[in-house]
Amino acid sequence: MRARLLRYRPARAGPGSRAVLWLHGYADYFFHEHVAEQVAGNGYAFFALDLRRYGRSLLAHQTPNFCKDLSEYYPEIGESVRAIRAEGHETVTIFAHSLGGLIAGCWRTEADDETVGAVDSLVLNSPFLASPFAAESPARRRAMTAAVEAVARVSPYARLPRGGARIYGPSLHREAHGEWDYHEPWKPNASFPVRAGWLAAVIRGQQRLRSRLGPGVPALVLTSDRSSRLESFGPLALETDLVLDVDAIHSELTGWRPQAERVVLPGAVHDVTLSRAEVRRLAMDHVLAFLRARETG
Repeated sequence: MRARLLRYRPARAGPGSRAVLWLHGYADYFFHEHVAEQVAGNGYAFFALDLRRYGRSLLAHQTPNFCKDLSEYYPEIGESVRAIRAEGHETVTIFAHSLGGLIAGCWRTEADDETVGAVDSLVLNSPFLASPFAAESPARRRAMTAAVEAVARVSPYARLPRGGARIYGPSLHREAHGEWDYHEPWKPNASFPVRAGWLAAVIRGQQRLRSRLGPGVPALVLTSDRSSRLESFGPLALETDLVLDVDAIHSELTGWRPQAERVVLPGAVHDVTLSRAEVRRLAMDHVLAFLRARETG
């Protein structure tokens, strides 16, 4: 198994002892050099991890982005933190997007690894905390969850049906409606298939993190102000979360201890750091203020 840790090396690196470790989301990988530039330009070392079966770590024989339990990713996170500390950085903030936010929270509470204590805070960018069936009634949500778990037990690689149009990817890529360039085999605009074993692993991770009342460290959570389910591309696709239910995310945060610091960004997309320029600048202002507060407080 392979996972790739990237180190951003600007011409003039900052002197601080804190480092930031980026974790991507589902059907994703690290290509956010503009984030690395800002973080490093403010004195923090910046690293990014392409998890196993993702991006630069994906091997030809592997099922992209698949896992049967989120704990499969804990070894590479621990090894990444060890490598970061070996460079002299005493503390780490994990900056994680979507599924990466859920993985980071679960790792911080569950991993049997001496590096856990070095991660004293999280920045979560539209984290995948809420059930994918959050909009359903409680009875229907339980039934749908049970159905996913039943399929996962007998056929973990089974593809699950997905409703709605695949608009989010084209809203980002510069060859469609967006401004970003990325390697589509690693981040396909239509995403990757959702498989039963993967979705069951996500739901179990969400339940475990909920039972632990969050990751147990200060967290900054950034989301859009609204979610939309669109059937065709339109201007709204460039200023709303097309992937997750932001209200459900904030509902999950109410039980966290300590309470997370929440920032709602009008006009943000699912990955708030890929929003239009003025929104992502505001998002990064909040991130940098949070990092500075961790240094002084």
